[in-house]
Amino acid sequence: MNKTFLAFLLISAMVLPLFTTVAYGEDYIKEIDAGFNGIQIHIGNNRISNHKEPFMYDDSLWVPLKDLAQGLNLKYKMNKGKKSIGLDSNGKLKIDGPNAKEIKSFQAGYEIEAKERIIRDLEGIYGSPKDKTPEMRNIKVIFGGWKLYLDGRRLDVDSLYYNDDLYVDILDIAPYLYITPSYKADKGILNIDANGVLVRDSFYKNIDQLLSFREGRNYLLNIQMEQLENRMALRESLRGLPYAKLKDIKDVEKYLNKHFDRIGSLEVDIHAHEALGKWIYLDISFPRSRAYRWYGLQRKEVEDWIWDMYTALLKLYDEDVLLYGAIRNPYYHRYSNSKYKNYTTFDTREKDLYFDFSRSQLKKDYKFNPIHLTDTLNTTLKKYNKVNFNYEISQSGDDIDLKAYPDSNWVKDWSLYTKMGYLKKLNWEIRRVYPDLAVNGILIFPKEDIEPIRFHFNNNRIRSQDMLRETEVHLNNLYGSFSYGRYSYGLDFNIYDKSMDDLSLIVEGDFSIQEDKWTNAGEGAVDRLNTRVQNAISTLMSLWDMNISTEVVDKNGVTITELDIYQKNVGVVYANPSSGEIKEGTLVYLYTDTPGADIYYTLDGSTPTRQSYRYTEPIIVSRDLTINAFGYKEGMGAGPITTLEYTVVSDDS
Repeated sequence: MNKTFLAFLLISAMVLPLFTTVAYGEDYIKEIDAGFNGIQIHIGNNRISNHKEPFMYDDSLWVPLKDLAQGLNLKYKMNKGKKSIGLDSNGKLKIDGPNAKEIKSFQAGYEIEAKERIIRDLEGIYGSPKDKTPEMRNIKVIFGGWKLYLDGRRLDVDSLYYNDDLYVDILDIAPYLYITPSYKADKGILNIDANGVLVRDSFYKNIDQLLSFREGRNYLLNIQMEQLENRMALRESLRGLPYAKLKDIKDVEKYLNKHFDRIGSLEVDIHAHEALGKWIYLDISFPRSRAYRWYGLQRKEVEDWIWDMYTALLKLYDEDVLLYGAIRNPYYHRYSNSKYKNYTTFDTREKDLYFDFSRSQLKKDYKFNPIHLTDTLNTTLKKYNKVNFNYEISQSGDDIDLKAYPDSNWVKDWSLYTKMGYLKKLNWEIRRVYPDLAVNGILIFPKEDIEPIRFHFNNNRIRSQDMLRETEVHLNNLYGSFSYGRYSYGLDFNIYDKSMDDLSLIVEGDFSIQEDKWTNAGEGAVDRLNTRVQNAISTLMSLWDMNISTEVVDKNGVTITELDIYQKNVGVVYANPSSGEIKEGTLVYLYTDTPGADIYYTLDGSTPTRQSYRYTEPIIVSRDLTINAFGYKEGMGAGPITTLEYTVVSDDS
């Protein structure tokens, strides 16, 4: 058994710790107590219509071999006289060497499953008491005596004979078939990922695309795990936080105003609102007479204060809550739509807080020590992906210049996701020490003729023209062609950086929509094209937190499809007074937390659009009516529709 195969077994032990290995002697009958849970076997998106039910025994999951072979497209031949079963993969399992793509896909599948399980555990989801209680039955089985062959080679796996078939421990046989099993006891489903080896993935046309997707998935899971660990560390830092059981938004508001009623020496008032899903919006204000104390604050002081509130809500209210809001300029009313309304705004993305201090009038924290930051990076990020780094840092006006020196040219050959993962980690380490710094960076390789990689960090955003060009190549390699019927079509992806927040993706086909091969293909080709472009956009969004406007054109520049996807939407529309009974002639004020956003509304219960009334002044309510409203701002996604219902009552009521 080589080291690579041993590593796979170790990974499998981590992925499904509830399974253990069982060994028995030769050919004897035994009565056992087995747990039947109506277990279904799913491979990819397909359910195996198995007639023989898997069962749990001795902390292992045993599956009927014939059904498993059927789902994995293996030829199955039983010889009862010789007590042997032969499986034939038609050459699919004849894999050349430990560095083969099939093995990498198999290994990546196990890594992803393990990380997803760890994340579920950290979030408190995995291991919930919702698991089904299996029905225990006493059955007679035969241990030993049977031989199992795969492509002519005998396998050393635990098996037992029951119900006219050989049952195998799914974890024991998994490494031989390059499959990743994942059992969800709460649903009674055994999911088997074939890793693109025995069964081709229905979503990706070849194993190269599957590997690229899994590399990206690993990249995102690493970020998510890091953020969860950061959240747990923050919780530990607030051990002295007074405990309270927060049942609803009123409890949240009361708690925050009691324990977070000041930033430094500045007393504040906090209004909390529940929005769609898990979102909570905080409107934070203070009187004009205390404005001078605001100017004495530092940005880091404000950030830490909001982070502490967020941590309190995660711990005491809902561990999945998402926070956004604003600290309001005291010279503007809560219901103002002016772009100057808010000093500071903040919102949650991927369970991390992002801040906008552009109108805060607070100076940046310039107590910057380049030697301290250099020493910190040379300690905390000395090594990444088995490569050593050294750093040089100097101040350049309001920004800093950073030079990163890897000791190996291998970094140039890192995958796109590994490079972006390094930049993400570098940005996080810098923000942990100096959250306000804007960084102009360059990655310099030992070999002088290798072009360096330039990048920029600002407001927790990562930008790099060099990495955008590499992303462009990545998209063309993955999604640069598609086929429908007997025709093949080529696509050329081009990315343009429009602003700090916006990307333009132009997709040009090598065909004309007037050509016979396109018109004859009809809607099927259009659907295949749109799926291809959507996959490319998903890949692009996984790498860059930017708005993406996409245009797909043919070789003559004729537009086929246009699509805009926004990373951030306009906030929900609020009203004062909110829905309910009101007096005739009452003025209803509409507002949203997004500065500069327009509000569109209807009064007849219909769905509002940008052709509906635009809110410019309070609405006079003189009858029972329903107001539907949403916010819109150029460069952002439209906000959710808010429905407000009013009933007019007499003054006496």
